[in-house]
Amino acid sequence: NTLDQDVFAPLPRPEASTRLNLPDTDARRLLFASANVTDPRKGFRYVAEALKRLHAQYPDLKTELLVFGKGRSY
Repeated sequence: NTLDQDVFAPLPRPEASTRLNLPDTDARRLLFASANVTDPRKGFRYVAEALKRLHAQYPDLKTELLVFGKGRSY
């Protein structure tokens, strides 16, 4: 593996939330990352559509979408 596993290793969720300054919730977290998240070639529209479908099928499912990269805030 090319990643330093002492640096890049799984953490317990509460510790990861604290380190990233995120609220400690029970919501499922999804990540979308791109050098330019507003570039249509990166496919954010597909993520947004998938989230709509997920919510329609599982309305009680709690999700959070974490987005990072260059682009505007949502």
